[in-house]
Amino acid sequence: TFVLLCAVIAIDKADQILLPAVYLEVCNEYGAGPAALGMATFWRGIVQSIVALAVGPLGGRYDRVKLIAMGCVFWSVASLFVGSATSMRTLVISRALNGVGIGLVIPLVYALVADLCPANLSGRAFGVLNFANNGGAALGGFLATQLADTDGAVAGWRLVFYSVAVVSCATAAVLLCFGRDVRPALTDATGGGRLARPPPLSARAALAEAWHVATVPTFLIIILQGAVGSAPWYSMSFLTLYFELRGLSHAAAGATRSLLDTGAMFGNLLGGALNDLAARLAPTHGRVLVGQLSVFSGLPIFLLLFYGSAPRAAAPLMLLAGLLVSWCGGVNNSMMAEVVDPALRTTIYGLDRALEGVVAPVGGLAAGWIAEEFFGFAQSDGGALHDGGAEDAGNAKALGDALAVTMLVPWGFCFLAYSLLHCTYGRDKRKTEAA
Repeated sequence: TFVLLCAVIAIDKADQILLPAVYLEVCNEYGAGPAALGMATFWRGIVQSIVALAVGPLGGRYDRVKLIAMGCVFWSVASLFVGSATSMRTLVISRALNGVGIGLVIPLVYALVADLCPANLSGRAFGVLNFANNGGAALGGFLATQLADTDGAVAGWRLVFYSVAVVSCATAAVLLCFGRDVRPALTDATGGGRLARPPPLSARAALAEAWHVATVPTFLIIILQGAVGSAPWYSMSFLTLYFELRGLSHAAAGATRSLLDTGAMFGNLLGGALNDLAARLAPTHGRVLVGQLSVFSGLPIFLLLFYGSAPRAAAPLMLLAGLLVSWCGGVNNSMMAEVVDPALRTTIYGLDRALEGVVAPVGGLAAGWIAEEFFGFAQSDGGALHDGGAEDAGNAKALGDALAVTMLVPWGFCFLAYSLLHCTYGRDKRKTEAA
């Protein structure tokens, strides 16, 4: 089941990375700019958030493997719609529908992984899960950029979405055949006590569970940190375009961007091991320190990328960034699993995805808008976004400045937010263990 969940998360991330990987082709076909592309990512995140709110009650009462398979099928259909979009408006709507599948799948996968693995291995478990996640991003982004500009009866960038749709449906079928839900003993969401089965699904019960989770101080701080800290990852959707404007070929830009995900693959394994090691050495502070170290490491790397390096230096910087800045997801997921009753894990991950999904997509939207409105990003009169001329240098600088603002400022805030967890995490963890 764990291996299949890793496959699901890999395909999900590959699906998410497809549109950013083919921004150039989409821009040129529809005459769109960064702001319009950021809007597509923004609305997908909003829909994802709305759906994630309902996942907690559903995951606590129904077979989570079947629900995950249903989500895979839904984002498969949405990918078909994106591939067949006839205008920028229909593409944005189709991408928003993709958020339904993502909002359903991700919290359920996290909760099921937390139930499958003992607490002392949770860091490594989420590290392996995120390894698969970034592996899907690296492979999906690389293949998308290689196929995007191919000629044929079907445009290359559309063929990419059709291919992922087929793979998603096949994965759902395999998951239904071989995956199994695993649950700990159920307890009352608000007052303790063992239950033979969960309470009936109702709005009142769902609100009671959500309120119980929302009153956990550690969860509130993780939401604050995670929502702001995830925004830069949405801004990174413009990195492929940024590298192309700086003079890299289409294939080289895609390969360079994929190095971030390649580094993150191994960074998640490293971060997962450090996460569990730190938890053993310092049970109430270790995981928090690992998260702080990861956040801080991104600041000098991306400052150097945007302001102090030649285009050829981007590849090693991307690899190093992926290795170091990718630890926070596993850290946060491990802590959330430890500060609530196991019966509420689907609820806490659903709320996490919902609340982060409202704020984090603003990163991509803001990056495109700031580049155009404040730093002078502009398309040529012919509508082409990338023509190899002098205008590219100005657009690259404008986009780089916007990315610096929307990535480095949030990460600085996250470093401070993690400091608050030193005061709450240990107390909430002990309270849950005692209950």
